[in-house]
Amino acid sequence: MVFYVDKTIKLWKLCKKNIKQVSTPEASGKLTFPSVTTTESTIVASSKKVFANAHAYHINSISLNSDGETYISADDLRINLWNIEISEQSFNIVDIKPANMEELSEVITSAAFHPKHCNLFMYSSSKGSIKLNDTRQNALCDQHSKYFEEPEDPSAKSFFS
Repeated sequence: MVFYVDKTIKLWKLCKKNIKQVSTPEASGKLTFPSVTTTESTIVASSKKVFANAHAYHINSISLNSDGETYISADDLRINLWNIEISEQSFNIVDIKPANMEELSEVITSAAFHPKHCNLFMYSSSKGSIKLNDTRQNALCDQHSKYFEEPEDPSAKSFFS
C-alpha cells in the first residue's frame, strides 16, 4: 500500500494477524496461570519505506506501473519516476516549472501510468489538457507524444477563466 501526505510518500505492508489476549485468572484464592486466547483477526499496517525530499510542492497523485517495479508521483510542477526498491533517489521525468514563476500558466493536476503498457503515462493540467508520454523516447518527457485538448468556447469565457 502506498500512501502520501504533503511531500512524503510512505510504503506500507498490510497483513492479516490474529489478536492474542491474555486472560486474567479469577481471584478465587488458588494459584492459576493466565491463559492466552486467540480472538478475531485484524489487518495490521507496518511502515516499510519512506520516499522523501523529491517534491517541492504537495503531491497530487501517485500511479503504480504495470511492471511492478516503478511508480510515478506528481506535484503541481513535476513528475518523478521512482523504483520501489530505491527510496533515496528518483528521476524527474516531467518539469513544467518556468524560469520565472510569474510566467506560470498551468499546473499538473493528475498523472497515471497506462494499465498495461509500462512505458506510457499521461498527465493532465489545470488548462484541461491531457498529455500522453512515452518513456522510451526521452529520459525527460518534456515533449509529449500526444496532446489532447478541447478547444475553449470563446462565448463561455468569464473573468475567472
